[in-house]
Amino acid sequence: MSVKDLLRKKWALALIASLAPLFLVVAPLEASSAYDGTNGSVNCTTGNFTIQNNVVTTNDDCAGTAVVPVGVTAIGNSAFQNSEVLLTVSLPASLTSIEDNAFYNTSALTSVTIPASVTSIGNEAFNDARSLSSITIPPSVTSIGNRAFSGTTALTSVVIPASVTSIGYGPFAWATSLTSITVNAGNPNYSSRDNVLYNKSGTQLIQFPAGKVGSSFSIPVGVTTIGEYAFAGLNALTSVSIPSTVASIRSAAFAGATSLTAINIPEGVTSIESWMFSGATALTSVTIPSTVTSIGEAVFNEASSLASITIPASVNSIGSGAFSDTTLLRSVFFLGNAPTVSGDIQYGVNPQPTAYIRSTASGFGSIGSTWKGLTVAVGVFQVTFDSKGGSAVASIFSTTGTSVNSPIPPQRSGFIFDGWSTSTDGQAISFPYSPAEDTTLFARWTNANHQNSATVAAPNVNDTSQSVADADLAARTIRQKSSYDTKSIAKRIGIRVISKKATVNLVVASRSKNICVRSGTKLRTLKRGNCTVTFRVQEPKGKNGKLPRLTTTTKTLIIK
Repeated sequence: MSVKDLLRKKWALALIASLAPLFLVVAPLEASSAYDGTNGSVNCTTGNFTIQNNVVTTNDDCAGTAVVPVGVTAIGNSAFQNSEVLLTVSLPASLTSIEDNAFYNTSALTSVTIPASVTSIGNEAFNDARSLSSITIPPSVTSIGNRAFSGTTALTSVVIPASVTSIGYGPFAWATSLTSITVNAGNPNYSSRDNVLYNKSGTQLIQFPAGKVGSSFSIPVGVTTIGEYAFAGLNALTSVSIPSTVASIRSAAFAGATSLTAINIPEGVTSIESWMFSGATALTSVTIPSTVTSIGEAVFNEASSLASITIPASVNSIGSGAFSDTTLLRSVFFLGNAPTVSGDIQYGVNPQPTAYIRSTASGFGSIGSTWKGLTVAVGVFQVTFDSKGGSAVASIFSTTGTSVNSPIPPQRSGFIFDGWSTSTDGQAISFPYSPAEDTTLFARWTNANHQNSATVAAPNVNDTSQSVADADLAARTIRQKSSYDTKSIAKRIGIRVISKKATVNLVVASRSKNICVRSGTKLRTLKRGNCTVTFRVQEPKGKNGKLPRLTTTTKTLIIK
């Protein structure tokens, strides 16, 4: 069953429950009773439909053309539902409402004119009228229900008149040919911008036309809410940029967005609601912020390209089937303790994905056991930074198979930062760094008035480890506003270069480019500070004709 069908079933069951009393109260007339101006039966090209108290209530295999007579005031709930060979409908000027599911799944319906007397169009009134290529909403209409024109896959454009005061969620969801939604400028409640439907103030994005051309879209700053089904069924967008002003993303907002590959949810959003990315089959990357506390049911159902995801420690509940049928999912990284889960969060995936957790995490059971459809293993490591008197640096997490980059260096008055070490007096480590357990890294500091390399003697074999460290520091200390040969400086700081024919290239870290830059085969220093450089050494081919492995080493140079 498709994502759309599952969602439709969910809402249909709720609707049936709400309408049950009506079916108990009203007894149908016999189909053979001719319409008398209030009640009776009217023939279609083949089949017929029934009218009770001037409301069309049901049909019996109505096909071809249906002419609704003058005097009828409403097309009742589900009146023509599933009339899959109904082609055209003529509606009278006496009509005031088209009720819920009235033309649901009239998949062959190509033409219907809504008269200027109609004031309301109900929930899913034209849902899955897949052949309906145009519709005119008259200026008498004041309300359009939830998903009223959802799945009208032939519809290309629509105009919302100034009279409309209420629009439900997802009015044009899965209308995959729809490229333009225009709102009359005089409408006091709704607006359109770049063919996208918003409320008047522009704080809620109600509907993005699923057939709109373009591979990317940036939601305007100022939008605070993305409505239910807002991007449902879109088939062109690969990326959507969400601004920090967005605080709420409603259920199924990106359901069936089959081209969407990556999305970052901004800080401030607290809930990933049900079915949000269900059927987003190209989605490979989702960033969930630390403000999220709950993840709803079936959120990633059938997101079949998603291989891994990280759940922040803030999440305390996950809905049933959140990762159901995510066929490529292999890793779910939990940064905190086990959230509350109703039922399994994963099923339909083989082999069973792994829940990677911290060694100190609770609630997941024993290592190697199955928790909510996932195999439990340790694979999340916290890296804590001790700045040793410098400004605070926030801890970060690393996951198995990945590495972390160096954070923004701390500041300390009178000292120059000289990298991070795994011990209080150890050597600086290279980044990216891959811990295998929870780790604390310690800042290395050099007094700003430390002597430079020209006055530091090389250590002898009897020097202590501190002397060796001082020699290393001296070798990495160079002058500002100078130029250094790449190969010479690599050898100076201890990078192994065997052959004279070896090539040595360097890459300056982006955060250091105001301190030093590469200029051809030379490193040029600009001013005092720390310069992080990665040296790449390629030795020439050996006697066997094979090229040795490229070696890379990252060092922090101290510019005086």
